[in-house]
Amino acid sequence: PLIETVEGAPNKVRLTFSKNLEAASATTTSNYSLSDGVNVVAAALSDTKTVTLSTSAQTRGTVYTVTVNGVKADNGVAIAANTQKTFVSSILVDGSEEDWADFAPVQSNDPGDPAATDYKDIYVYDDTNYLYLRVTLWGPSELVSSQNNFFFNTDNDPLSGYSFAGS
Repeated sequence: PLIETVEGAPNKVRLTFSKNLEAASATTTSNYSLSDGVNVVAAALSDTKTVTLSTSAQTRGTVYTVTVNGVKADNGVAIAANTQKTFVSSILVDGSEEDWADFAPVQSNDPGDPAATDYKDIYVYDDTNYLYLRVTLWGPSELVSSQNNFFFNTDNDPLSGYSFAGS
């Protein structure tokens, strides 16, 4: 197996491999190490090719190196010894809000203001490669679902992201 992509966030690293992985080797924490004193606390298979590592704190914007040893494809073939890949700790787009914990919103609305909009807060982060947006609402919306969506297609690729027909 080869490491295809590595993405990191303050307490997580997600590695995507080229082959389906053997679960036992993929979830063994000692098969992974990170640079700059970051410790691997746990390893979990997210799907047959993706491993999510729980780590000690990383500094957002810092370049790290992950080293992988002993991880095997489901056919028993192991990754080359000391396979390394670098990544910049940023934000993982995984539905978790924990990557945003140390951010202040760039815009907030007061619920007592009659001119306040339906959203509560907007957060923005730019890691020079991507622009990340997070919008929070006050609570469950009373609007029909088609009136309560945010659509951001920022990569100029019509095959990715959302379409107007649904999200």
